[in-house]
Amino acid sequence: MIQETHCKGHDSLCEHLVHQWRKDQELSVYDQYNDLMIHLISAKNRAGLRTLSEKQRYLIYMSCYDIDAFRQFAKTKKLIMDQTYPHTIEGDIQCFLFAISWLEETVIK
Repeated sequence: MIQETHCKGHDSLCEHLVHQWRKDQELSVYDQYNDLMIHLISAKNRAGLRTLSEKQRYLIYMSCYDIDAFRQFAKTKKLIMDQTYPHTIEGDIQCFLFAISWLEETVIK
């Protein structure tokens, strides 16, 4: 096992099992969003898209990594009719989920 000086986990007397550690770290939440990203990549592959245009790459980047820009884009393009996504963690999550669905339905097809 590699021991790095900056890693303090080796100093712990507590023994961790993988499933306990994952639960303590609340990794299931991260897994949920990672699964969405894997699904998006899989959708691209299923659509037979070997390469993406510059516009497609930008839309994917904006939708996944710049949620404020996507929110403004969605309002400008009237993608969001009756729904609003406030600038809160919950609102950002809902906006991200909408963005992933939108990408799969319109950009990656």
